[in-house]
Amino acid sequence: MFHRSNSRSKHQTIKHNVFDFLVILSFKLAGKDVSKLKSNIPNMAIYEGDYEDKVYGKANIRNENGKAVLELLPTKELFKGNLYYLSKNRFKIIVNDGFIPAGEIVFEQGADKKIKGFKVNIETGDFHFEDLDFKKVN
Repeated sequence: MFHRSNSRSKHQTIKHNVFDFLVILSFKLAGKDVSKLKSNIPNMAIYEGDYEDKVYGKANIRNENGKAVLELLPTKELFKGNLYYLSKNRFKIIVNDGFIPAGEIVFEQGADKKIKGFKVNIETGDFHFEDLDFKKVN
């Protein structure tokens, strides 16, 4: 269900992963502290909590030692990563598994200003992250 045909060549995937690595490396070599980005999330408390996708399962967003962390619980060893603030309701995610490229988490906010859920935008050759639709359960 979530596996794609090989729409992106292995060369493109490797190029994408190398690019992500070089972006992070250049950021660190420039003397910039990645952890500062993590702590600059306005209103972090509104994003924290448990979420669920009907097919994939549960996810959790929490503050872990001053860092915003997203964990997709069915495969938390692979899909746990730090969130970096980009703009209102948009975050960069870099997961612990170095073979998964960086992506974006986009939150849906209701008229009442409460977070309703989020979508995952990570381009990979073999998993349809765009099909996931996490809804906040608490």
